[in-house]
Amino acid sequence: MTTTHWDQFRGFDLYDGTGEKIGGFDTVYLDDETGQPEFLGIRTGFFGMNESFVPADSVQVRDGRLVTHHTKDEVKNTPNISPSEYLTREEEEKLYGHFGRAYTPWTHRNDPAVPDSVRLRRYIWIDSDS
Repeated sequence: MTTTHWDQFRGFDLYDGTGEKIGGFDTVYLDDETGQPEFLGIRTGFFGMNESFVPADSVQVRDGRLVTHHTKDEVKNTPNISPSEYLTREEEEKLYGHFGRAYTPWTHRNDPAVPDSVRLRRYIWIDSDS
């Protein structure tokens, strides 16, 4: 799904394959090279105070709710990453590695304000209700 499509599911709960609730979908992390959603930020923990991650391509919509084949523990035990617009290269490597995915830094960036080699950027939602 594109970022526009994910927007309609913001605030929905994410469940694992057994039907156990993991947390609430809150954020999309885009791959700056492709522009496609790579990971989703999921609010977990007491009152949703923590942000965990799940690969976007592992999430499907089933019967009106978001479902992943990853377990609740697998999602909740993602590396601790401080929320900012861009993840650091080390954070990206840990995140990709946690899900057993190959990580390749991106070095073809034209924006000097963005750290070289990082791929993932937090997508900022703009609410149209204001």
